[in-house]
Amino acid sequence: SLYKNESTSNQINFIFSENIPNIDLSGYSTPELIDIDCDQDYDLFIGDLHGKIIYYENVGSPYEYQFILNDDEYADINVNNRSNPTFYDLDNDNDSDLLVGSGYENIKIYKNIGNECFPNFVLDETYDIPYLGLNVSPEIYISNERVGIVSGVSTGGMYFLSLIDNILGD
Repeated sequence: SLYKNESTSNQINFIFSENIPNIDLSGYSTPELIDIDCDQDYDLFIGDLHGKIIYYENVGSPYEYQFILNDDEYADINVNNRSNPTFYDLDNDNDSDLLVGSGYENIKIYKNIGNECFPNFVLDETYDIPYLGLNVSPEIYISNERVGIVSGVSTGGMYFLSLIDNILGD
């Protein structure tokens, strides 16, 4: 569903606008927007209950989206349960790498060995990520000189993993 922000300067007010056409998913859908193909609009990646990542390419424009299903198991990634994707350039090579939270398999990191416009994601097991629990949902936190992964878990807790101190890969 699409909700538009029709707020004033004093109050946030999201109003239902429409259901996004051609997207009908089962429960536990986790969306992530990124311009994965360098065409100046946001494409849609959705983690699902079964551990897959579904990719909808935006063939519209930055101002008028039109999502079409491109891949129902993006890059053959499947973490078996409750995938939760997020993108960030972990290795500072000017392309986005992929972090995927899961129901039972912690956080998996997929290095982009392609480039920023033509990604190619492969599992990278060189990162040392401590086990955080079930149903992890990683997001990138950037503030001043701190960069890290913030992740919630099913028990209601939250973790912060510094990308500088804790999990640097090779």
